Amino acid sequence: MKRVALQGGSLRGLVGFLVMMYLILSVPALWMACFLVVEAETDSGQVFAWTCLVWFGVPLLLWARVYSKRFSLVAAAGSLFLIGLGLLCFCWILTPSGEPESELGLSSVWLGTGRYQRLSPANLVPEIDQLKLGAAVFPALDPFIDQEQGERVNSLFLQVYRTLRRDQSFVEVGSALGACYEDLFLGKREQGHVYLYLPPQAGSEEPLPVILFLHGSLGNFKGYLWVWKQFADQHGFAIVAPSFGAGNWYLPGGMEAVEAAWNFCEQDSRLDTSRMILAGLSNGGTGLSRAALRDPERYQGLIFLSPVMEDSVLNQPAFYRAWRDRPILVISGQEDRRIPRARIQEVASALESEGVDVQSAYLANEDHFLLFSQPEQCMQLVGEWVQEQLNPHVKH
Repeated sequence: MKRVALQGGSLRGLVGFLVMMYLILSVPALWMACFLVVEAETDSGQVFAWTCLVWFGVPLLLWARVYSKRFSLVAAAGSLFLIGLGLLCFCWILTPSGEPESELGLSSVWLGTGRYQRLSPANLVPEIDQLKLGAAVFPALDPFIDQEQGERVNSLFLQVYRTLRRDQSFVEVGSALGACYEDLFLGKREQGHVYLYLPPQAGSEEPLPVILFLHGSLGNFKGYLWVWKQFADQHGFAIVAPSFGAGNWYLPGGMEAVEAAWNFCEQDSRLDTSRMILAGLSNGGTGLSRAALRDPERYQGLIFLSPVMEDSVLNQPAFYRAWRDRPILVISGQEDRRIPRARIQEVASALESEGVDVQSAYLANEDHFLLFSQPEQCMQLVGEWVQEQLNPHVKH
């Protein structure tokens, strides 16, 4: 009897330890779920949050059953599990299919073995709610963002995404942010996904010129494509945006992701790769620089937005030779603390001194998030530069 009692005590001690660890590890998820219950913009975000909260109680009830002989605790745990399962099914019904009905607008293309994961939290929770949650934690994780700036970033996200959600193709396409989470938490950077935006002009016989856009840190936001939509509709460009994890294009696989996107464009008869411009936002500048150095003949021009401009890549003889007398546009904010204007000017000036045709625009009172804070002005600058330098309606 004593031995049985010791074994029972050991079992309870082990279960108690596991429950304690469960509670500790669940704190971030519980905080996120509670945040979404209060702040979520969408029904999907709300339902997913309640699913997490309901399922949180299941292990606790089973733990309590170890210390009690009441079968009702097991029945309660089972009931909570079934309720959570029902909520998850409802959330799945609300989740985008990943396949817009029209060929025009935004579509999501899987070039490799990857597939759209409808049951991924990155799709069960719409991007607008993921970014609203992210903006709430930025001040605690990012030394360049304080509480006031975090609130500003949140308002900028909402300004773009509330408008974006009126376009059904942008809603139905789902999110690519799952690739970012896999990179951050698992170190997995799978290539082969691209977003393709086709403007109404895609119905004409002439293939469209292309902006090949490389996203920045923390993933391939649909909001970026929404900003580019304004330019694409006005100037008749297709936008192709490959995904590469958390946006560290300098890591192994980054150039392969760009290569896969270029090959995708080459194989689509609606796209004209002889009229392609390579653009990069923030950390996407690292991928832009390397791709422009490796295959300069593929691109008519380069666009750096709030960019990381690597001295070691850009300021070398091979780059000077490849891009001498060829156009590069740089747009950044004068108040960007993450990538100071002086640093960008230093690299741009070195390029200009070697004969590269660099045009720079520094927006007053703007920081690193100017693509969301001043989307019209950014796209106007890009449009004017394209018309002046590249004349996209005439093949070269």
